[in-house]
Amino acid sequence: MKETIAEFIGTFILIFIGCLSVILANSTPNINVLVPAFAHGFAVIAIIYTYGHISGAHVNPAVTLALLVGNQVTFAKAIFYMVAQFVASILAVLLIVAILGNNDN
Repeated sequence: MKETIAEFIGTFILIFIGCLSVILANSTPNINVLVPAFAHGFAVIAIIYTYGHISGAHVNPAVTLALLVGNQVTFAKAIFYMVAQFVASILAVLLIVAILGNNDN
């Protein structure tokens, strides 16, 4: 259970910071591609250092699936991780929409 929660929080943080940084960079003059790149990178580093020892910090269903195929995680754990990752991603985007509004730009 603790591992699944770690995956949820890690994925939420990555999607929230990553997507928000891209949106803000695209809507703000004089911000280049390095800002979202560093935001993603630092988010991943923080997630790995914070949750890596708990769950492995997959924070991506493709990574979890690859580890399942490689017999590094059990089927049940992979399902729990992937559900947590999908739900966290959706909630992170919904929070971004709630904060910024549903703007077509």
